Amino acid sequence: YEEGGDEVLGRLRGIFAIALWDGRRHRLLLARDRLGVKPVYWTLAGGDLLFASEAKALFAFDEVRREINGERLVDYLALRYVPGPQTLFKGIERLQPGHRLVFEDGAAHLAQFWDVPVEA
Repeated sequence: YEEGGDEVLGRLRGIFAIALWDGRRHRLLLARDRLGVKPVYWTLAGGDLLFASEAKALFAFDEVRREINGERLVDYLALRYVPGPQTLFKGIERLQPGHRLVFEDGAAHLAQFWDVPVEA
């Protein structure tokens, strides 16, 4: 990371969920493995980024609302899971497989660092 920055994520193999604090740049890097085996849930609350490996852990913070996302409840009842980055809870998102989140200056920036290679 010190030499290659965020691009180092594309070279990682295996199962991982990473939280890396860059004190020099005052930024946090979160990343999830290519297939999404290790979960990462996150939310913004009071100008801070809160994250955990389980959504319910975020409810330990008073700033996080315990409110069901009605649209995602329909997905859950129909599909038995909630697709995409949203979750069953309003305001809590799931970092997608092969994606990174950079939290800097009070803002979260999402980007994909890996995708399934497709031969032309």
